[in-house]
Amino acid sequence: MDEDKGLEIVNRTFEELNEAWGIVESKHDTYVEFMKEEEQTEADTWIGALQQNFGSAMEREIKYKQTKTAFDKQIEEEERQQEAARKEQENFQKMVEHALVKRKLNESVLEQLIQDVQTMITGESVNTALEKAQNSLDLAVADCKQANLKYLELLDKDKADTD
Repeated sequence: MDEDKGLEIVNRTFEELNEAWGIVESKHDTYVEFMKEEEQTEADTWIGALQQNFGSAMEREIKYKQTKTAFDKQIEEEERQQEAARKEQENFQKMVEHALVKRKLNESVLEQLIQDVQTMITGESVNTALEKAQNSLDLAVADCKQANLKYLELLDKDKADTD
């Protein structure tokens, strides 16, 4: 029973041992009935030793079942933790990708606004063009900063988690 033969084999083997023990015990009782009292002491010693061996086997069977159950629970818990970590990593990766997309989108909006300002300056009065551009740039820069901060927070969290 020391080897990992599987719970089914251990159960079947112990069942067979239990049946055999029952047979031995019954035959011993019948045998002792026909013995003289002095001879019974020697026979009782022999059956006592067998009883200790059977008790030891029963303890080993129980210990095996407990160990196997604990091991199975540990494996199950490790698998659950790995799955949770994998899902958390996937969610984090999605958040990073989303922040990066938003950052790139804000960068392209900012670049477009710069081009628009350059176009406005050539077509309108400089003050009017600059005021419009300043307002648009302020909004775009604020959006860009917010997206960049979110992206950096996610990167810092990932770095902290890996450390």
